[in-house]
Amino acid sequence: MKKITNALLNSSLGKRLAKDNASARLTSRIVLASAVTKDAVGCLFYTYQSLNNKRIPEDQRKFVGALDFANGILNVGVQVLMAFGVEDAIMRLFDKKLAPKYFSEEESAIQKSYKKLPEKLAKETNYENFKKEFIELTRRKRGLAKIGFQAIAVSVLLQIVTKRMITPFLATPAASFLKKGMEKHDAEQAMRKEKLAMMNNATEAKETELKELANA
Repeated sequence: MKKITNALLNSSLGKRLAKDNASARLTSRIVLASAVTKDAVGCLFYTYQSLNNKRIPEDQRKFVGALDFANGILNVGVQVLMAFGVEDAIMRLFDKKLAPKYFSEEESAIQKSYKKLPEKLAKETNYENFKKEFIELTRRKRGLAKIGFQAIAVSVLLQIVTKRMITPFLATPAASFLKKGMEKHDAEQAMRKEKLAMMNNATEAKETELKELANA
């Protein structure tokens, strides 16, 4: 396992991923894109399904559809705001709390690791070379760990804070607002159809009257 880890760390991909902030920020964007795409597609599907679900009473379909749509839109919007708002805070948390504890580059940490080397290896490796390799390897490990921490933290925040706390609180008022908008739109459409029907009836009556006068 150690050989596999070292091979990954020493590969070009490992070196690229070890660039702390750029890779961690890219990771949070990938997590965000994945979550938002899934929720956007789900929003459209569930809204369409609710509006056309015969098992839901007709007078309740608009509200249920509006609730599904509001949930989806809020999930997408809040997740975007949340991810961009917290990604730097998550990186600072890692740098201040986790990195010094588990990926320290301080002289005392290097000396401690050097003393743990097997006697034969310690004789073949002088301290300066060991220090240089230790720092390089530690930075790569820290970069990979930061990427993993960023992915997990962003996922937890998006899934728990957004979907379980913020969205449910806002979804019902938003659904009521959307339902009123849909009902207003439907009423306007019905009024237009009624006016159009009246105009068509008037036109037909006028045409019938003219035909009767022409035949008289």
